[in-house]
Amino acid sequence: MPSILHSFERYEKKYILTRAQYEAILPEIERYVVKDVYGQYTICNIYYDTQQYDLIRQSLRKPYYKEKFRVRSYGVPTDESNIFAEIKKKSGDIVYKRRVDGTAAAIDAFLKENAPLPENEQIQREIRWFMKKNRPSPKVFIGYDRTAYAGIEDPEFRITFDRNIRYRLSDLDLRSGDHGDPLTDDDTIIMEVKVKDAMPLWLVPILSRNRIYPGSFSKYGACYERYIAREAFSPEALSLRASEQVKTENAYIITNNINTEKGRTAKRSLKERKKSCLAALSEVLSPSQLFSSASSPRWHSAS
Repeated sequence: MPSILHSFERYEKKYILTRAQYEAILPEIERYVVKDVYGQYTICNIYYDTQQYDLIRQSLRKPYYKEKFRVRSYGVPTDESNIFAEIKKKSGDIVYKRRVDGTAAAIDAFLKENAPLPENEQIQREIRWFMKKNRPSPKVFIGYDRTAYAGIEDPEFRITFDRNIRYRLSDLDLRSGDHGDPLTDDDTIIMEVKVKDAMPLWLVPILSRNRIYPGSFSKYGACYERYIAREAFSPEALSLRASEQVKTENAYIITNNINTEKGRTAKRSLKERKKSCLAALSEVLSPSQLFSSASSPRWHSAS
């Protein structure tokens, strides 16, 4: 069993393949790579985000620096299975990962109750700071089936193929299974090339001959744009969010028995505050103002 990496950095490039392209390049690639020690397996993720989905909204703007937080398992875990909690950062083309591992029960306690884990104290502090700063909560499950290869001459070179990408917006616990609705069709395969330094020379002509070019695809981003944003930022959801904020303020007034002129003015202005809150949320958070539609060429490879 290989040792577990808790911190690493590398260049990553994504390619959106059709099944025909995948079947065409695989025999050529297999001359230079072999399946890694895990071969083919299922990856399960729970992505965390803020109430207003700030992390994925910022990521979809394609800034130079961005970060995400997720809990990941390889296969469906039990309470005693080993899983990971990780911050994934991207600066330019370089991906950094900082993660801790433990049983599913221990990671759950670490995130919910700040219960310490036995190792990697520095990374634990980084995750605690991230959680304190962003206050994220579980938002979506994303799972997929992966086949992974490592270079014969350079074992640090990795190439992976993800298929059967699926999601669910409820039952957000890795121990609940890897079921979900399809996020991509059966003909779509996401290839990721992961290198420490430069792309191997043998790979470039293979991709060129098959008209395969780098493409942008975020599994969580695609799920957010296609399914989450419409629900999270619908007029009904925005109105409910505004109402909840107003109720909180009203409860404060009642609880503290504010019977001053200032308190009476606050009560009278609740409806007006709700309207202004709703208008502000609609203006700032509407996904149609920030992102392209689900049919955007972003999700398709150039060919």
